[in-house]
Amino acid sequence: MADANAASAEAESAAAMSMDVVETVQDDESLVGTTKLSLNILRVSKAAQLLNGLKHGDYRRYRRYCSRRLHRVRKAIKFTNGRGRFQKRPLLTALNSAKIRDSRCLVLPMLHAERCWSFGMELKDLESGATSATARRLAIRKLKKAVLYARQLLEMCTLAGNDKTKLEAEAYLAWMRANLLLEQEQWGGALESFEHAHALYNATAEALGVGEGSVFASRLEEIEPS
Repeated sequence: MADANAASAEAESAAAMSMDVVETVQDDESLVGTTKLSLNILRVSKAAQLLNGLKHGDYRRYRRYCSRRLHRVRKAIKFTNGRGRFQKRPLLTALNSAKIRDSRCLVLPMLHAERCWSFGMELKDLESGATSATARRLAIRKLKKAVLYARQLLEMCTLAGNDKTKLEAEAYLAWMRANLLLEQEQWGGALESFEHAHALYNATAEALGVGEGSVFASRLEEIEPS
């Protein structure tokens, strides 16, 4: 029964994300001769989180979902390593601006960031007893990678995304950086990053209005200064 429920949840999540991807690949021809991509970063990531474990704080389940989803997206856009020897390449280098023609290319760095972030949060739960120092060190390492991928997402959105997508990517990076600085106990920097993310999400929520801006309002509540 548990396996059936998990499979059902994954199917619902895949469907939801697929709908978002299809829905958001609406080309913006505001610039003559230039096609701009759109991706609802916060809406897609929050839907995936809630449907894949984070509703109950299960970071491991969400991390595994991100891994499976990454594999599917890579196959869909034919961005796999084939049978050759694996070569680690920055996504921005591998998917240069000439090849970023599909919003699923933007989904890749987002999923990488989400996977690293969820791994970091999973390790934080292990910070107790003798494993505390090791778990914290590994958690910080994973959160640093999450920031790295969030920065790559912003760079790719700057090259190929429309204005709203770039704004969301900038807010996502600020939020991810704030989580890292918080774990590193750099309180001033964490507060500054949270405030920056808050300002960007607030601007997006106001621009979208009450209906579409609800998901941004929810994020604003999460990072509202106490």
